Amino acid sequence: MIPDLERDYRPLYIRVQEALIELLDNQVYKPDDQLPSEPELAQKLGVSRATLREALRSLEERGIIIRKHGIGTFVSSPVSLIESGLELLENIDSLARKRGFECLTQDLVIEREHASADIAAKLEIDEEDSVVVVRRTKVVDGEPMAYMDEEVLGACQKNAQSYGGSFQIVNEFEEA
Repeated sequence: MIPDLERDYRPLYIRVQEALIELLDNQVYKPDDQLPSEPELAQKLGVSRATLREALRSLEERGIIIRKHGIGTFVSSPVSLIESGLELLENIDSLARKRGFECLTQDLVIEREHASADIAAKLEIDEEDSVVVVRRTKVVDGEPMAYMDEEVLGACQKNAQSYGGSFQIVNEFEEA
């Protein structure tokens, strides 16, 4: 069903754009589907090709459709995104695995250092206290996703297994 474009006083190309988005939302056209030709789509929507082109241009800029010169216009595939995980306190590894991605740790460096003034203040320790610094790059499906540079107190190591991540790495480092 084509949405009614007559009862709205906004610019026509915006109404056409929203009508096309509604068609996509209603699964009339699914990801990777080719849209009808411009003349056919303009006729279905009851607008000029110029108006349709303006709406399509806007949708293309937003990444909703892809135009391939000489081939046609296609609905974009949804992009696989990894959510931040902060709202769930999940680590990158579990977020990636849940979505079927491979997650690796590269460039792992573990060192014991004296706390910098900034770190000492944040961790509420003395500057002469030592911390274990863990630096690593998380790579998801071959693409670097995060560089992590973390300071962990030795006192936190007693529950390292339950925390995972840096705490577990530090625990294994201390035991070696």
